[in-house]
Amino acid sequence: MTAFDPFNPLIGIVPRLTEEQLEMINTWFDTIAKPLLVIEEEPVKAVSIERFIKFLELKKFHKRSFQYPSYFEIMVKAEQLKAGTTRLLMKDQIIYMLDSWIIEPEIKHELQLAFKVFDTENRNYLESDDINAIVTGFEDAFDEAETIEVLRDADINGDGRIIYEDFIESIFSVCPELYEEKAEYLYDDPDEDPSVEKEPEPEPEPEPVPPPPQPKVRVYKKTDILRLREEVREMFQHAYDSYLRYAYPYDELRPLSCDGVDTWGSYSLTLIDALDTLAIMGNYTEFNRVVDIVLQKKNFDADINVSVFETNIRIIGGLLSAHLLSHKTGTKLEPGWPCNGPLLRLAEDVAQRLIAAFDTTTGMPYGTINLRAGVPPGETSVTCTAGVGTFIIEFGTLSRLTGDPIYEEVAYNALKALYHHKSPIGLVGNHVDVMTGRWTAQDAGIGGGVDSYYEYLVKGAILFEKPELMSMFIEARQAIEKYLKKDDWFVWATMLRGHVTLPVFQSLESYWPGVLSLIGESDTAMRIIHNYHSVWRQYGFTPEVYNLGTGEASSSRESYPLRPELIESIMYLYRDTRDPILLQMGEDILRSIQHSARTPCGYATIKDVRDHRQEDRMESFFLAETTKYLYLLFDPDNFIHNPGVHGTVINTPNGECIVDLGGYVFNTEAHPIDPSMLYCCHEAKHGINISEVHRIYQILEEEDNIKFMTMIEASKEKVINDTTAIIEQKEAVNISEPDFKNEISEKLDQNQVLIKTETRTGYVNIDGTEREKTKNESLVDIVKERINSYYNNTNSLEQKEDSTTSLEENTSSTEYENKFDVDDIIVPQHSQDIEPLQTPSGNRAREVFKMLPKVIQDFLNSDWKSREKCEPQHLLERIRKEKRYPDHSDTKRYELLLTPAPSFLQRISLAGEFLNKKQLEM
Repeated sequence: MTAFDPFNPLIGIVPRLTEEQLEMINTWFDTIAKPLLVIEEEPVKAVSIERFIKFLELKKFHKRSFQYPSYFEIMVKAEQLKAGTTRLLMKDQIIYMLDSWIIEPEIKHELQLAFKVFDTENRNYLESDDINAIVTGFEDAFDEAETIEVLRDADINGDGRIIYEDFIESIFSVCPELYEEKAEYLYDDPDEDPSVEKEPEPEPEPEPVPPPPQPKVRVYKKTDILRLREEVREMFQHAYDSYLRYAYPYDELRPLSCDGVDTWGSYSLTLIDALDTLAIMGNYTEFNRVVDIVLQKKNFDADINVSVFETNIRIIGGLLSAHLLSHKTGTKLEPGWPCNGPLLRLAEDVAQRLIAAFDTTTGMPYGTINLRAGVPPGETSVTCTAGVGTFIIEFGTLSRLTGDPIYEEVAYNALKALYHHKSPIGLVGNHVDVMTGRWTAQDAGIGGGVDSYYEYLVKGAILFEKPELMSMFIEARQAIEKYLKKDDWFVWATMLRGHVTLPVFQSLESYWPGVLSLIGESDTAMRIIHNYHSVWRQYGFTPEVYNLGTGEASSSRESYPLRPELIESIMYLYRDTRDPILLQMGEDILRSIQHSARTPCGYATIKDVRDHRQEDRMESFFLAETTKYLYLLFDPDNFIHNPGVHGTVINTPNGECIVDLGGYVFNTEAHPIDPSMLYCCHEAKHGINISEVHRIYQILEEEDNIKFMTMIEASKEKVINDTTAIIEQKEAVNISEPDFKNEISEKLDQNQVLIKTETRTGYVNIDGTEREKTKNESLVDIVKERINSYYNNTNSLEQKEDSTTSLEENTSSTEYENKFDVDDIIVPQHSQDIEPLQTPSGNRAREVFKMLPKVIQDFLNSDWKSREKCEPQHLLERIRKEKRYPDHSDTKRYELLLTPAPSFLQRISLAGEFLNKKQLEM
């Protein structure tokens, strides 16, 4: 039988129906169709078309219009009557019944007569020749081809009859009100007519009720689990090899066409997204080969518009995860790893191009960015909630590794903005205007457009030990439980009053049980996961949208694009509970994908879960997420599941650091972040104090202000000694004070630098010859880099002066451990007035001058004019200065862990395996 379409059977049969009538019919049969079950085929009865029409002529039926028994009443009666049956009543047949009923009375009467005329042998059914004759007789009212198709669909056995096993009895049992005056027409034998009163038969003695059957759960041995793991590995390899063979360097594979297509910016997205999956599956050789390819060929300085959300979770997330896992794969690491490395620099380069999206009045980012020019002209300011609140994991990790606070602060500020703009009942909508904070789509739910916002509140709290984020989540969850939860399902409702608008389940919501497992709510999560898995069992896949009222896939959102959310939650819950039913669920998913999605060139999207037709697309998350979570479910010994009993000690510029302690936090694209590595790098910079920069210019103007040296004197004693030693070994530079003053005055007259003394934080945009492209940096970065370059580059020292051999050896750029490094310089926050200028000694003035030319004069010559494009440090300054969104009042109420473990251990394993569960105040 062809796939069901609720409207096609009506077209042609009932040409006079309006769209409203069609919608009423569709609503009715969706409500009543599912519970009507059919008696087993013993004996087989043929209910003729004539009987069909007589049944539909019942006056009571006609008068009732669409006022049928409630869904609950139908379900109860059907279950009581039909216990033990095996088949559902086909929707196509109910449509045919309704078609016949809706036909105008005159045509219906003539149709009855026609059936009697053509049924010459009194067989009580019609065959194909009879149907053709009927169509010929009513050519004005019927389309022949469509009529035959509808009748053929209603003919289950394909023998020309409309076969229903005791169809009439089932209808009457559900709707006894229909026993009216014409019921006798439906029964030739009075004994068959339920409307005829019969003498009651003696009731048999009741038999003991057997206990309800328990679902049979398969017992999985270790060998069974590992066999499934290897099957998943082969699945990944088939898809990955197909991408390389047919699609690379395009973004995605088209598995039916066996070619590739660009979808997200033409950056070989699938290759980047699959990098850490290669490492997790142990294919280190291929991992290192692909890293080399990515580093050689990827240049994100392109004039293209990209999704800020997708670029962050897929590209930045993929690069960061690969960077943090590279020490496991035999990759040669740069000095200073994990705080340094080519993949980290590439991730930061992409992030710098996304920062301009956050330059809005609310702090919430635009949805689209041009990688070269910033926010495109005319770009809409409306974006989805997830597009605002899904940055803290990636951007926070960048800040912790690089020391630049801008990324974490803009992401954190965006989360606080969403919290600030929630409704009075605690819900957020689906789309928001990032310039005004006005909600343009006010449907509240936990699915598409909102999902990863809630996910990142929990994971951000765990990864960065931010109790405020957990407070936000707990508050949001209370509103979700009150307004959106219905019997362990979640619906969509208005964000202002909580009135239900869409009683549907979206496959994207399947992440929710996994999130609940992270906060110790595994019992609740298990009930929800059973609901979601029942939808998978119904179709073999979860449709994008499933109507909870009708129990059917939405006719407009019936696809399954190989999504990972259900298997993600199954993996989390299995690591926490070890319930074997979760392994069985995972195997169900594996079997469905292997059976219906596999193609010779990869794995295809399921276009319609009802008939498993395929669509020509394999999104990158199939390799990044779906196969990864399946693999981790069936790989109990993977390093990702480390319960915290093993660790690795590494040496960093900040001393020894312990990594690989488990508790990996996955971003929403399944890219794992090792939380212990976030404590290996220097603390995030707090921005440069502009008052100190202003004092530098006073030195240049007055030539005798020695207060600039406080920047060096406030640093560590070792840095002071090294600096003094270097200065003392330099020869004095012969230059007159008037010349010096004139030279500096000329620089200042160019008006290239604008400084506001009341400003606390600033930035510069440097066109440095040592860089390939313009790069935004903080002033402290520039000062430090120029000082380092000045003192560490041997060639530069030789050009400036004749240095001693010992000095050259001590400052050689090839000896990392002996380099002069000013990262530890403490920039004092001066609140007191600057002391009156004093005339320094000649030697002191020369020392100051020798330090400044390379650092400051190049700095003054740089292109530091006002620009329309976003300036990251100005953005950071504004966020700090405005404090638009104050900290949550309950920040200190939540203790993340009971254990007094060291900071790098104080987090919950996503596997739920080590340490104690989180203590939350509800």
